[in-house]
Amino acid sequence: MKNIKVFRFLIFFIFILIGCNTPQTKEEYIKEYKIFIEKIEKNSSSYTTEEWDRVTKEYEKFNHIWYDKFSKELTFNDKLIVLKNSTIFNMYKSISKIKSKSNNLDEDKLKIIVDSLRAKLEYYKNNNMKDDINKMKKQVEELGEDVKELFDDLFEK
Repeated sequence: MKNIKVFRFLIFFIFILIGCNTPQTKEEYIKEYKIFIEKIEKNSSSYTTEEWDRVTKEYEKFNHIWYDKFSKELTFNDKLIVLKNSTIFNMYKSISKIKSKSNNLDEDKLKIIVDSLRAKLEYYKNNNMKDDINKMKKQVEELGEDVKELFDDLFEK
């Protein structure tokens, strides 16, 4: 009898833990996604390949699982915030790939990365999101002159 009570308590505790890690409202989702992106912005330059794998799995939850859960509740502005967060994540991940492979980087792979960034950032440019572009440019500048030149090339065309 005592074992059954302990088992029930453990099951209940596990459900509580799972619920604490999953946003329950769209407001929590937006807030938690912002916190996640801020961590990426702060720590991405020191991530190892394994750490990028871990945060990419978390990103997939935000960008797919939890997005699907709350998509019907999201306003247009909320969706722009999600798009911005996704773009920032992908930018930092791409920059990390560029930096980690810069000594033996295949030009075709670099072109794919740059084209992907260009497409995402062009959306911001074409939709008058200059404040977001300026924020991203500032973040890129902080990551180094080599990446800044790539970023500048994207907007000179």
